[in-house]
Amino acid sequence: MSINQDAHISRLQLQPGEQYRLSSSGTGYLHLVSGHAHSQVQVLEAGDAFATDKDDTVTIYADSALEALWFELP
Repeated sequence: MSINQDAHISRLQLQPGEQYRLSSSGTGYLHLVSGHAHSQVQVLEAGDAFATDKDDTVTIYADSALEALWFELP
């Protein structure tokens, strides 16, 4: 797949109760493909997304089995 952008894309899969720490040296963007999750500041459902700024760290907590895409941009 080509997106014509200097980016790194990762697929994230978590089971209920698992957590994952997201951090980026540039801009980060998480898109929740399926499932439910929450972070320190918001609740996420399938189709939701959020962005992080350089050097931000966010922990995602899976409330159900979930799949997400994590985009890292310089």
